[in-house]
Amino acid sequence: MMRIKALIWLRTNIIWSNKNMLLLIAMPFMMSIFYGKWMVIPEEQRLAILLMCLAMSFTFAAGNMVVNFIAEEKEKNNLRALMLAGINSFEYIAATLFFPVIIGLIALVAVPQLTGTAKYLKGNVGPYMLLGLMTMLVVVLLNLMIAIASKTQTQAQITALPITLMTTFLPMVAGIHPVLQVINNYTFMGDFTLFFNNLSIGKVSQSPPYVSCIWLISLIILNVLLFKRNQRQHVK
Repeated sequence: MMRIKALIWLRTNIIWSNKNMLLLIAMPFMMSIFYGKWMVIPEEQRLAILLMCLAMSFTFAAGNMVVNFIAEEKEKNNLRALMLAGINSFEYIAATLFFPVIIGLIALVAVPQLTGTAKYLKGNVGPYMLLGLMTMLVVVLLNLMIAIASKTQTQAQITALPITLMTTFLPMVAGIHPVLQVINNYTFMGDFTLFFNNLSIGKVSQSPPYVSCIWLISLIILNVLLFKRNQRQHVK
C-alpha cells in the first residue's frame, strides 16, 4: 500500500508540473460548457454531443495522462528504478489508473450536466455509468500498454494517436457506412455507442456488454504480462 501511495504522490507532482497535461484534462470540460451553454443544438443531436465530449474526456484527459506518466518515468529512468525496487504489476497498474479513473468518473457525472443532457439519462444511469466506466478503463489500459511498450515519450504519443482518433471520431462516423458500423461495434467504443444509439430512439439494450468485457479482460492480462516482461529485462 505504501508503494501505491508513493507512486500516486509522484504522479501528482507530474500533473501539477505539466501545463500541457492540465490543459488536456480541462479541454473536454471546456468543450462541454461551450456546447451546453453557448451553442444552439437541436434536441436530436444532444446525445451525440454528449458521446463526443465523453470520448474526448476518456482519450485526452484520462488516456493521454497515462502516456505522459509512463513516458516521463521512462525518460528519467524512474520506471527502471521502480522495477528494480520490486514493485509488482498490480501496484504499478493500480497507481497508474488512480487519477485517470477519478477524472473519468468526474467526466461521467459532470459532462451530462454541463451539456444539458442529464435529463436523457433518467432511468438509465446505472447502465450509463457501468458502460462509461468500462469504456474509459479500456481506453486507459490501451494507452498504458502502448506507453509501457514505447521507448520514448514521442514514440508513445505517436503510437497512441490512432487510439485517440478511434475513440473520438469513429462513433461519430460509424453511421455513415455499414462497414464502419460493424468495425465500431467490435471496438472498445462499440457497447457505449450502441447504448447512446438505443437511447436516442427511446430504448436501451439490456444485453450484457460482451465486447467491452473481452477488451477489458484482455488488456488487463496483456498489461500485466508486458510489465513483467519489462521488469525481467531491467533486472537482468
